[in-house]
Amino acid sequence: MKTIVLTNQKGGVAKTTTAYALAAGLRNKGYRVLIVDADPQSNLTYTAGREENKENTLYEALKGNCTVFEAMRNTNPIETAMSILSVGLAGTAADMELASRTAREYMLKEALEKVADDYDFCVIDTAPTLGLLTLNALTAADRVIIPLNLEV
Repeated sequence: MKTIVLTNQKGGVAKTTTAYALAAGLRNKGYRVLIVDADPQSNLTYTAGREENKENTLYEALKGNCTVFEAMRNTNPIETAMSILSVGLAGTAADMELASRTAREYMLKEALEKVADDYDFCVIDTAPTLGLLTLNALTAADRVIIPLNLEV
């Protein structure tokens, strides 16, 4: 599985829009795609037409309270080519709760390795911060896209 991360510390530069368009384009080309919403605001989750899963989230999987498989959902109930893994609103506590763990920057990479055989691509949308979740996304990345606004 190739992992592509969209990140920028500035908000409003089209990270989420680009992440979803890229994931949908790859799905339309026949690839199996996992989208990861690593932003606690969950905008990618809503863009994909899903509501936040409040029980089993990526955050809960990183804490060991559920498996990655339990936290994943199809973006469409009848389609299996694209799934979503959302950190959820509780992910705002990740920096405080997970900071004391050893190898904390590898948690997402290790979680994604468990589903790597099931997908061709993983597209990760990050929050406009350089917190622990973004650091985890960058550690898991094969490629990074940094959307920019060109302003004078």
